[in-house]
Amino acid sequence: MIVEIHRVYEPSATIGTVIVGGEVLCFSLELPWYGNRKNISCIPEGSYLCKRSFSPKFGEVYEVSDVYKRSHILIHSGNTEDDIEGCILLGQRVGYLNDKRAVLDSKNALTQFYREVDSVDEFTLIIK
Repeated sequence: MIVEIHRVYEPSATIGTVIVGGEVLCFSLELPWYGNRKNISCIPEGSYLCKRSFSPKFGEVYEVSDVYKRSHILIHSGNTEDDIEGCILLGQRVGYLNDKRAVLDSKNALTQFYREVDSVDEFTLIIK
């Protein structure tokens, strides 16, 4: 299975369109690009293996593997940069929350995402 994120870089955040099976599923929010620096930057564009994992904080998640000089990059729910430490958030809509760039209806988007990928323990994530 292949999941794609098509990014748009903004000064305060990175917004993406999440595509599964050729269809737009939801949107993503990541930190802005700061040279792949841990906890302050989105990860580089490229192709990554995502594996089903368990997070004590978020429960069942997918972890993005083999990111150069980075680890523990999860796909999880949240709304703004305050909810990100280098991870990828999902939402049904893109907007603002407390004057910060945000993805909204995050838990619903994550539920929908898991319905799409539930049959696999791993998938390829292509970020462009």
